[in-house]
Amino acid sequence: EAWPVSWKQLGRLERLHASFALRILGVSRMQQRITHTTNADLVKRLGVQPVRELYVQRVLRWLGHVARQEPERLPKRFTFGWLPPRAAPGSTNHLPGLRYCDVAHRALDVRGVDRATWYAVARKDHGETWREVVHGSWAPAAARS
Repeated sequence: EAWPVSWKQLGRLERLHASFALRILGVSRMQQRITHTTNADLVKRLGVQPVRELYVQRVLRWLGHVARQEPERLPKRFTFGWLPPRAAPGSTNHLPGLRYCDVAHRALDVRGVDRATWYAVARKDHGETWREVVHGSWAPAAARS
């Protein structure tokens, strides 16, 4: 929830998740190949959400929680504090390659939430609307019209 995970790392988590699904369902890799069953199909058969969806939910839940906090709270100050721009590949300025705000922007984009207005949505009505955003049942105002 509180550290940035790259798409590459999420892909590794998805493969691990799929291997666990194989074990739980008692399916071998050979059976999976013969029946042309995808990893997504296995996860769906288990009735659990994909790893990327879980990660987006966790990031958005944390953002909403922090947005509703008082301004002097440390989590809010750390989450919304300024960081220098990301370094270009090969640069030696020793900044992190992926910042939490980058992950947050990616999660907002996945849900179709405007980066300029998400803060107001998260603070609105004690987070009820934000819970809809987190769980993917919220539609942006442009899509609802």
